[in-house]
Amino acid sequence: MEEIPTVKQRFINNRHLIIKGFDTIVISLFMMFTKFQAHVGVEPVTGNYFIAHAVGDIGLSYISLCIGLFTLYVAFSKHYMVKAKEYTYFAILFSWSSYFALFLYKYVTLNGSLLSVIFIALILISILSEMLVGDWSDHP
Repeated sequence: MEEIPTVKQRFINNRHLIIKGFDTIVISLFMMFTKFQAHVGVEPVTGNYFIAHAVGDIGLSYISLCIGLFTLYVAFSKHYMVKAKEYTYFAILFSWSSYFALFLYKYVTLNGSLLSVIFIALILISILSEMLVGDWSDHP
């Protein structure tokens, strides 16, 4: 029978996945909070401005939150799930790529924050580097 890794071993072996899961959860909660704060007493916007205004869209934030929670589940699971790790990395990549595209659009059209775009780009680079190395295939 296969030995089940301890929580400490899972934390060490899946540390990159755990960090990306927490990053995804924190940014999605932050975006939800700022979106709720932005809509208190504000008139709805229309037109092309709506796309840039909806950068912190609640739907994308909920999807990112679910992806982050699933990432932590896969990372701390007692079972060795190679395919689940692969799918999780692709889901995280999708989530952060979406944020990158929306924040870049906001920066270009509305003179948004360049720091946000750089921050998300660095996270995307780290995700891509972990995917190229194959972080999911070396440890349970």
